[in-house]
Amino acid sequence: MTDVRIQLLGPLVVDVDGRRIDVVGRRPLAVLAVLALSAGETVPTEVLAERVWDPDGLPARPRSALQTYVARLRAALGGGVIESRAGGYRLSPERADVDAVRFGTLAARETDASAADRRAALAGAIALWRGEPFPDGRSEWLAGPARDRLTGQYLDVLEEAADLDHVAGRPGELLDRLREQGERHPFRESLWLRLVRALAGNGRQAEAVAEYERFRRRLSEDLGVDPAPELRELHASLLRGDRVLRAARTGRARVIPRELPADSTGFTGRADLLRTLDAGLAADDRTHPVVTVLHGPGAVGKTAVAVHWSHGVENEFPDGTLYVNLRGFDPAARVRPTDALARLLGSLGVPAREIPGDLDGAAALFRSVLQDRRILILLDNAYEAEQVRPLLPASGAHVLVTSRNRMRSLTARGEARDLAVRPLEASDGVALLRACLDEEFAAPGHGPALAALAGIADGYPLAVRLIAEHVRDQRDEGADCATALAATLRDLGGEVQRLARLDLDGDPRTDLRAVFSWSYGSLDADAARAFRLSALSPTCSFGVPAAASLAGTSERQTARRIARLTDLSLLESSAPGRHEMHDLVRGYGREAVRSGDERTAALRRLTSWASHGAHAASVATDPTLVLDEVTTSPEPGVVVERFTGTEPAREWVLLEGPGLIQVAEFGLGQAELRAAAAVLVARLFPYLLDFEPPMTGARLQARALDAAREHGHDVLEAALLNELGNSSLRLQAVRQAEAHFVRARSIYLRLGVDSGVVAATQNLSHAYRRAGRNDLALPAALESVEVARRIGSVREARSWYHLAHVHLGVRDLAAALEAIDAAIARFDELGAERASGFARIVRAEILTGLGRLHEARPVLEHARELAGSIRWPWVTVEILRRLGDLELAEGRTEQAITTWRETLELVDSGAAIDARSLHRQDLLDRLLRAGAGTMS
Repeated sequence: MTDVRIQLLGPLVVDVDGRRIDVVGRRPLAVLAVLALSAGETVPTEVLAERVWDPDGLPARPRSALQTYVARLRAALGGGVIESRAGGYRLSPERADVDAVRFGTLAARETDASAADRRAALAGAIALWRGEPFPDGRSEWLAGPARDRLTGQYLDVLEEAADLDHVAGRPGELLDRLREQGERHPFRESLWLRLVRALAGNGRQAEAVAEYERFRRRLSEDLGVDPAPELRELHASLLRGDRVLRAARTGRARVIPRELPADSTGFTGRADLLRTLDAGLAADDRTHPVVTVLHGPGAVGKTAVAVHWSHGVENEFPDGTLYVNLRGFDPAARVRPTDALARLLGSLGVPAREIPGDLDGAAALFRSVLQDRRILILLDNAYEAEQVRPLLPASGAHVLVTSRNRMRSLTARGEARDLAVRPLEASDGVALLRACLDEEFAAPGHGPALAALAGIADGYPLAVRLIAEHVRDQRDEGADCATALAATLRDLGGEVQRLARLDLDGDPRTDLRAVFSWSYGSLDADAARAFRLSALSPTCSFGVPAAASLAGTSERQTARRIARLTDLSLLESSAPGRHEMHDLVRGYGREAVRSGDERTAALRRLTSWASHGAHAASVATDPTLVLDEVTTSPEPGVVVERFTGTEPAREWVLLEGPGLIQVAEFGLGQAELRAAAAVLVARLFPYLLDFEPPMTGARLQARALDAAREHGHDVLEAALLNELGNSSLRLQAVRQAEAHFVRARSIYLRLGVDSGVVAATQNLSHAYRRAGRNDLALPAALESVEVARRIGSVREARSWYHLAHVHLGVRDLAAALEAIDAAIARFDELGAERASGFARIVRAEILTGLGRLHEARPVLEHARELAGSIRWPWVTVEILRRLGDLELAEGRTEQAITTWRETLELVDSGAAIDARSLHRQDLLDRLLRAGAGTMS
């Protein structure tokens, strides 16, 4: 068997059995190149002819000419390399190695690859690049779309590798390649950003400034625009003399977060601790991070100290304050370091799509983003050093950690200092109790009773506040101050004695549990049940509908009981309509749950509420994305969310979405909840698609897929495969996506679930289109439409939409227009405003291509009205981009340039930030083609 190697990534080279051969003739080489770019796939004869010959050079008998060229190639390469297939030819990947194919395999993202593995794959891809493909043309298609696609893939790989090198502290590794490509692509902003950053990170500040100025001047003179905010910020930091080691990302201005929780009312004591923290700040030389661990027993006031001190020094940190509750002592909801990093990086303005999915990569990016920032980070309620260490910056920042653990491994290695937070001194406990009560209690005569009650609290601020609530309850019932104090002391003192007799270990928190027990005992049966079942929620915060579903009671009843719990400080109001529990209170409430059956039934109701709420929100926002193959009925007693339009549904999803993910993750870890949690994950698809990093979706969907298979739920398995395929596409793992879609489609076909066949087939068509395989995309799209029309599926609209894109890709504009008109009609019938807006953008593009300019403008104006009504700024960006295209086609070049410049301003303002694309480079390319520099 002959060994054939075909190299396309540079001048075309062919080796057979290790010997370089010359294939004579421009056309045979073009045939070989076209087949090699689609190795393993049949290229129809008509497509092959279109790509080998220019439109005005097509011979009278192209099929005969191709047969001649293929025969010549077979003689040179050996038998079996080029196969004849029905209607076309195929290059056998088993007989020929093609560098472009290997490049694509290495460049494709693996959803679970670590940063190191990803960098190694990118290095392999970069090594294959020898220069510009097809430098001698061969054909218009090879010198145009094919070359552009390969070059774009190479630049994407180069930039991603440069980002990984940057966060790993190797900024200069690709410097020569970045400089070379910068000269070849003088307006590719993302490339120049990485070049300037690499020079600066390599200690070559003067060169970095000079290159920035060269790029800025070129943009200004040729396009009449400024560089992206991130690039301008990078330049400003160079002029200030900052070390530039922070990861710069195109299109993102620096975000200054201010995330501290509200300060405690009536904060008292802790003078020594506050002075020690002040001294640490004064001694901070800003060359390395200052990390302080505030440790002590639960509810002793660690968070209150950290928050109070942080508010007092907030002005010392001009770059912001970050806060994250790590929920370390709630095993059901403990925050993983990767999730905490995603949250922190998001607060710093890093797009979800740019956050690495592995811990090492995310931690490295976090350190890079924080480099040279003067920022305060509060990591609250940590469990252990391993949860905290990935969240620590490399230099400059000030970090406070609160924990019940001392974290000796951090302090022993010099990574942190520790400060013990002990119970309040007796006098401070009395002062806090006075601060929580009316002024009437300040009378000296009440001092002994206040001291006795503060003594019961044993210096725990939470207990002091709970006791104060009980005193106020007595007052509300008409008792005077002395009577209220005496009654509280009598009732609570007996409870302490009872629990003390049960305490064999001398736990210093026994008195705190006594306060909880007394508070719980003061509740009526319904409020007590609401308390203990609310404690089961795995979410950080919850609203009345979730609490009502946990309890299986009405919202009105639950709201009254929640108000009672809040009055007693068993719940805290974190925001209007939102409630939280201190983790010790939560733990006590869970202990109070009467049986495993009560627990399981409540959590089933919560999962059912989350699942049906997510489904209802999808129906209201875009019914064409609704998962209707997997049907379940709400559990009895569940609050069923209902939405009157797109905006209320979107607001609900944004508010509840993070908590719904926590419910799903918790449920996937519980045997009795796994199946229901898997359904919830499937119904979260629209939220995961729009608002979460693709790795978050892929991770959840993979876990849910395992649960569906365990329970033999074939339809759910297919649905999750379909969704995991979409997450894979977002991660650029196109081949993985194809495999998931093919598997999903086969399951749906076996089960006869036609609506699922429609969804999987249209997604498969999309994956083929993303891979440039329009010959496969078209039949898949046509099949999707045919099945959807036959069964009357709501997905018919989206099938037409995909078909229009496929026709547009091969420039069959008449067919594209017919398909998009069908899509718009169905979207409008369904009230899917966002999808309808997008479809109208595509229709305007098609009309412009057909030269029907007078029809395109009203279509875009209608789409713009829809975008404004649903408050989706990035849809507006896309509309304005297309409006500029229309104006250019109308011959109004100056107006088109003005429109695109205004669109750039919208993108740069941050109002148009989207999880998928900022369009900035596309707009720069449009300005360049329009000759914007002559009209600056």
